Amino acid sequence: MQTGSTWDRALRKNAQYIHSWLDLNPEYEYNFFSDEHAWRFVQLHGNAGEKDAYRRILTGSQRADVFRVLYLRIAGGVYADLDEELRRPLSQLFTGTDVAGRKVPGANATAVIGTFWPFEFLLFVPNHPILVHATRIMTEGIMQQVEWFRSNSTHRCRGAHECIIRVTGPLAYTSAVGAATMGECKNRVRLPHNGQCDRNAKDPLLRNMFLCEKDAGTIWNSWSCGFARHWDCRNSDRRRNCGAKHYGVAKHFFALD
Repeated sequence: MQTGSTWDRALRKNAQYIHSWLDLNPEYEYNFFSDEHAWRFVQLHGNAGEKDAYRRILTGSQRADVFRVLYLRIAGGVYADLDEELRRPLSQLFTGTDVAGRKVPGANATAVIGTFWPFEFLLFVPNHPILVHATRIMTEGIMQQVEWFRSNSTHRCRGAHECIIRVTGPLAYTSAVGAATMGECKNRVRLPHNGQCDRNAKDPLLRNMFLCEKDAGTIWNSWSCGFARHWDCRNSDRRRNCGAKHYGVAKHFFALD
């Protein structure tokens, strides 16, 4: 599943990356959700709080953040950012090995996660605890910001890093990872190490996650599991200009009424 404002715009800006998913996975169902279709999905499947929070976020980045975790919590599957490039077929990941040569347990895995816990490339079964916590944390975070903006509180977020990255983006996601795992997996930091959930978690959805090892690069610039590369305009080698409409120059992030 991928999402963007419209299919035409997504294809115009990211055709080479989108085609890597289409061409390498002919046996897989591919779903693209435009802003309109994503909102319909949220209206149909989200709870009252999720609907209210989703309608209040104003940037495409925020909508992509929230929609991916909501969709995967409900339907499961694979999510990739539009500027994520796939190098090898997904069937090889689910039936083969990661870049370190470790066998991926295929249909028995409840999640397949890159070394750096990427938010741009997600593979989960429905109702996974990490996704349950992620939708709750993002929904509550959005509504808290709405209240703070209404009251002109000094606690309100400022700029894209706080209003997107922390409220709906990667930092909100890693907070959800910590909320889901720290009690079950006994990790002392947000992100569990390989084997912690396998050994300690009682919930089979946490116990049967597969964490890839030895991904090349860094948290900002890596091949997740040796399969998928994020060509983000800000972080991954700055391969292209972010453009004037990138979220970094957004002035408003939440609808207050």
